[in-house]
Amino acid sequence: MSGDIDALEEALDLIFQALADERRRAILRLVAEKPRTVTELGRHVDASTAGVSKHVRSLRAARLVAVAREGRFHWCRLDQEGLELAVTTLRDLRRRARGTVDPLDAFFGRHAAPLPPARRTRRRP
Repeated sequence: MSGDIDALEEALDLIFQALADERRRAILRLVAEKPRTVTELGRHVDASTAGVSKHVRSLRAARLVAVAREGRFHWCRLDQEGLELAVTTLRDLRRRARGTVDPLDAFFGRHAAPLPPARRTRRRP
């Protein structure tokens, strides 16, 4: 179990490190529109092919971008896996901040719907 948690934490570290860079976020926005070559990405983010390749490697390691080679071109497209992990993690944090996670479900890694407010009963004199 600890290995799974460590792998998850490592994946999240890679994702959020990749998202911390402005150029990488710009690359993600571009590949979210449509697949693009590394050269095309370089023109849009004002970077050399080598610079874009370095950013793409980081995004690929974080599973935010997938790369397919066709001839001498490297096509980059959005990879949903890393994106879904980041979104799920942020939603979980938001739920916890709002206090809508049942402690037992949190222990087992599941999330329950928020409980309705407790009803107040009148005390009889």
